[in-house]
Amino acid sequence: MANYSRNDLTGLDNPWLRMTDELKVLQVTEWNLAPYTVSHSQFSRWSLYQLIRQANVFMANAVEIPRTGEADFISAEELAELKVQARFLRAYYHYLLFELYGPVTIMTDIADPNSRNLDFARNSVDEVVDFVYKELTECAAEMKDPDISNQQLLAVPTKGTALAVRARLMMYAASPLFNGGYPEAVALTNKDGKKLFPAADAGKWQKALDAVKAFIDYADAGHYELHRELTSGTYDPDKSLYELHMKYNKEIIFARSDVNWGTVPNAGVDGWSVPRGARGGSAATGYLAATQELVDAFFMNDGLPIGESPNYSESGMSEAEKTLRAAPNPAPTGCT
Repeated sequence: MANYSRNDLTGLDNPWLRMTDELKVLQVTEWNLAPYTVSHSQFSRWSLYQLIRQANVFMANAVEIPRTGEADFISAEELAELKVQARFLRAYYHYLLFELYGPVTIMTDIADPNSRNLDFARNSVDEVVDFVYKELTECAAEMKDPDISNQQLLAVPTKGTALAVRARLMMYAASPLFNGGYPEAVALTNKDGKKLFPAADAGKWQKALDAVKAFIDYADAGHYELHRELTSGTYDPDKSLYELHMKYNKEIIFARSDVNWGTVPNAGVDGWSVPRGARGGSAATGYLAATQELVDAFFMNDGLPIGESPNYSESGMSEAEKTLRAAPNPAPTGCT
């Protein structure tokens, strides 16, 4: 869980919320006024190439360690599992780079960091997608099914993880962002004239559908399910949502080992995001604030927008609040 209120987020967190009109953040200069470039440190994912190199080094050099004569050992079976996990992570890191940058360099060789020739040409969008798709497909065939009974493997990627990432990859590949939706992108080339973005291809939506269905079918086979908590024998949606984030369960597809809820009033996810005035009067309280427009975008509990629901009332509102609500807004489309 990324801490959206802090000013030290990177492209590996989730900084995009503060760049929308759905959230107002105290420190906005760095994010909303600074120019966005590929070298902008706050948004960089280029460090992933270090992790890709580590995966390549491991896959090329890791060997079985016999039990005899060694305090620690790695069996052939365990080595195979570790290598497919490293291969998955290499594909996943390429996917994360693709998600932010589009056409990036595919790295399957071990680059020498001391070399003076580290200027690698970018691969095209289609080449990156084909590479990651193939890697994830082959990894999924070798990876284990999820097992929530083993708490030591909470963050280890599984077959379901590979299928889920593959599904998201193919949806990105079919979207206008990477599929001929922007003339500026289609015209982009490498120095040698190689085109980096493809022309529009509606057939990619079928490939995306197939990838998503493959994951759904896998989930429906008993590997994943919506987390449900009961209160007095009755389904409790509020408790279910809360417990979803508090315990490992069958709805989680890819867990992370470095996530926690933080503590109040210490600076953590909760500590920085609690309502204003809730942290002992600290001036640092309340870095996050939802806009009134975002609140009004949600339907009332009867399923109707505020302008149609009999449950909506302006009783107790200030004149400024009433004026704000009277201003023309796009019709609500549901929760965002």
